[in-house]
Amino acid sequence: MARILVVEDSPTQALPIRFVLQKAGFQVELALNGIAALTAIERAIPDAVLTDLQMPEMDGLRLVEAIRHRYPALPVVLMTAGGSDQIFLQALRAGAAHYASKQGLDFEIVDTLEKILRVARAELAAEQLTPCLALAQWQWSIENDLSVTPAIVAHVTKELTSWQLFDQTALLQVGVACTEAISNAIVRGNLAISARPQENPAAFDQLVIERRQQSPYRERRVHVGITINPLQVAFVIRDEGAGFDLSGTPDPADAGCLIREDRRGVFLMRTFMDGVMYNDSGTEVTMFKRRTIGPPLG
Repeated sequence: MARILVVEDSPTQALPIRFVLQKAGFQVELALNGIAALTAIERAIPDAVLTDLQMPEMDGLRLVEAIRHRYPALPVVLMTAGGSDQIFLQALRAGAAHYASKQGLDFEIVDTLEKILRVARAELAAEQLTPCLALAQWQWSIENDLSVTPAIVAHVTKELTSWQLFDQTALLQVGVACTEAISNAIVRGNLAISARPQENPAAFDQLVIERRQQSPYRERRVHVGITINPLQVAFVIRDEGAGFDLSGTPDPADAGCLIREDRRGVFLMRTFMDGVMYNDSGTEVTMFKRRTIGPPLG
């Protein structure tokens, strides 16, 4: 059972969050602010931290910075209350792994935590590997099955751990960017479905199931190419859909994209990676991240 530390200064908001997480099978501990959260982490490190940003004594941004400094392998997920706020962008750049809306309490927070924990567990499983290659490349052609994504991310995380290119925070962020890119290629690209509506997520999930069984969607594939060298990791992810309008692609400097479900994936990709580029039709994304720790191997 995964242990989640929820950092929220308002009991009226903390208690419903704890109820939802416990119902989903998580073990939950509450902390009223960042200082109390660090004390709780020192006592027993949780599997993930779910934190608000606006809090007394130590806010969420300072908490993210402290966790990255003291516990770099511990993933932090931000909770948003709506509206755009530059501080969320600062927190993501400071080391937060993801964010979820409080308005999506019944589904979004649980889904986000499960996604982050899958990535984090993949990292831990790969920690003992040692560097052994000068260049590594992989190519996959996958069906429109979102459940395949964690296996790809686990493989990439394992390899990146052995290459020692990134600290734990950057490694987690690369995994999130890869997850979002593949998810966008499957859902928005091949299945031609817009972002999940918060008011009816079950209808969205059902539409995904239906389109996976219908032509022309079921014949389409997502092509994933990954290259690792001593300087960086690069991804090329291509779908077989009709493409999409690139004019709405979010700039990572635009904190207003934080609350846009239809832009969230691309926003995270642009925030976490050093470069994100699309082809003219929007059916292929190339993204890369340069090493963040130590000298190149060799």
